[in-house]
Amino acid sequence: MIKINGLTFDYNSGTSAPLIDIPSWELHSGHCVFLYGASGAGKSTFIHLLSGLLKPTSGHIAIDGVELNQLKTRQMNRFRADYMGLISQQFNLIPFLTVKENILLAHSFQTRDKTDMNERMKVMMGELALCESLLNQKALQLSIGQQQRVAIIRAMANQPKLLLADEPTSALDDQAKQQFIEVLMETVKKQDMTLLFISHDQSLKRHFPEVIEMEALNAA
Repeated sequence: MIKINGLTFDYNSGTSAPLIDIPSWELHSGHCVFLYGASGAGKSTFIHLLSGLLKPTSGHIAIDGVELNQLKTRQMNRFRADYMGLISQQFNLIPFLTVKENILLAHSFQTRDKTDMNERMKVMMGELALCESLLNQKALQLSIGQQQRVAIIRAMANQPKLLLADEPTSALDDQAKQQFIEVLMETVKKQDMTLLFISHDQSLKRHFPEVIEMEALNAA
């Protein structure tokens, strides 16, 4: 699913040692990996590179056989909408839009058939214990727990092959954190996705069959 060769990234344009320096790495389809490391280790930057939000200083990233370096901005946006799901730390819901509008907006670049998107939204709302009536409620009116679940639905509504999660539990208390992980892992398994979950919180790694440290990845 992910294949990396000679990947480097440096915010300072080569004036210091690169923040990301990964000679080679692969993540196979259907695997769930927990990637941990201290703050500032480059975890979020790595997610941004994999999702095409940042361009490497050097090297190659291929997602499902597609070289990201070869995609123009519009092509990258469509590829991301078609093949990836992103869950971030702040959930990034637009507060004045409804739940339904937030979910659909995330897939506005999608080129695959969207005719069953409404039905998938309703099914996932039920699976994640959200009332269907919340689809017409503004995001700012949701509780933190409801926002979590909407973020999962938005990331998974297009049935992505690859799900990237960047510190999605950092602002949650222990109970909410465990609930989030359980719901996430169950949904990933049900939809047979590949998951890369990034966090500094090592208490979560017990949920994952594969665990990697960011420092070790950079030295691979």
